[in-house]
Amino acid sequence: MPSPNPSPHLHRTKLVFFAVIVVILGLASRRYPIFGNYPGDALWATLVATLYAFARPQATLKTIAIATLATAYGVELSQLYQAPWLNQLRSTLPGKLILGSGFDPIDLLAYLVGTLLALPALHSLRSRPPHAT
Repeated sequence: MPSPNPSPHLHRTKLVFFAVIVVILGLASRRYPIFGNYPGDALWATLVATLYAFARPQATLKTIAIATLATAYGVELSQLYQAPWLNQLRSTLPGKLILGSGFDPIDLLAYLVGTLLALPALHSLRSRPPHAT
């Protein structure tokens, strides 16, 4: 007999599919920067939220949002630190995509938007337990 309040968890296959779509959209937004880098930054935060949801399927959406914003803001603030070895890492494509290249306070807003947009998507990807008939 299923428990009356089963914990919802995210279906990882759906999350992988969603993450691939987010990456494709994010790379496209960098290639065709119609609105600057901000859509890509928002999608970066959406991807981070998706990765947290994948790693911790039992986590609440609030926990995922807090972890996502802490990561995004931490990465953005780290761009204020310009050590030669870190700048060399940032000069590579993976380094630039993951760590960024220069601090922009508006990016913090883009990360918030991307996180807030991720939450309904992640909520909809939660597996629903089968209904008893």
